[in-house]
Amino acid sequence: MATVKKAKSTPRKMTEPVVTESQPLTNSPLSIKVSRKYLLIGIGIVALAALLYTYRSLFIVATVNGTPISRLTLIQELEKQGGKQTLATLVTKTLIAQEAAKKNISVSQKQIDEELKKIEQSLSQQGQTLDQVLQLQGMTKASLIEQIRTQKMVEALVGPISVSDKEVDAYIEANQASLPQEGNAAEIKKNVKTQLQQQKVSQKAQELLANLQKNAKINYLVTY
Repeated sequence: MATVKKAKSTPRKMTEPVVTESQPLTNSPLSIKVSRKYLLIGIGIVALAALLYTYRSLFIVATVNGTPISRLTLIQELEKQGGKQTLATLVTKTLIAQEAAKKNISVSQKQIDEELKKIEQSLSQQGQTLDQVLQLQGMTKASLIEQIRTQKMVEALVGPISVSDKEVDAYIEANQASLPQEGNAAEIKKNVKTQLQQQKVSQKAQELLANLQKNAKINYLVTY
């Protein structure tokens, strides 16, 4: 009996699907990621442009016929005019604040409010308001409050200053020509006493600052 040889069967090759031009790739994960990336970049650019426009005064202070003047240029010019004095003031305020912190001296909001009230009452008697005076002097209320805070720290650091009635009478006797000839004598004495106290505080403050600067390590990285 003749044997029949079976033909070897060859395995079929799996053909990969052919992608034609008619099959779009826009819905593939890769294309979605790319589109989202560019969308986020676009949103970021728009947001950045909006921020730059909103806060453009941080970089540009003015334009002259379309030519911008940068804030950096303004700062450099201000430093030329008053940089040395301003830096000295900042150093002084820092020394005072550091010394006050060492001695646990702080200024309360009540003290600031009381001083502001005194200033407003004094200006009111002269027919002026605090806002008017601040505008004339190119100051803000915040800067005035900062000055009051520093002054109160100095007063606390130099300690209580007393002025005797004898000192007041001696000053009035020596300066009769410059004092009001009419008015309440008690009010005149009160004003003179306040003036003498301020003079003593100023003198003590100068001595205090000279001592603080002498003992401090101050390194100036900018010279004017």
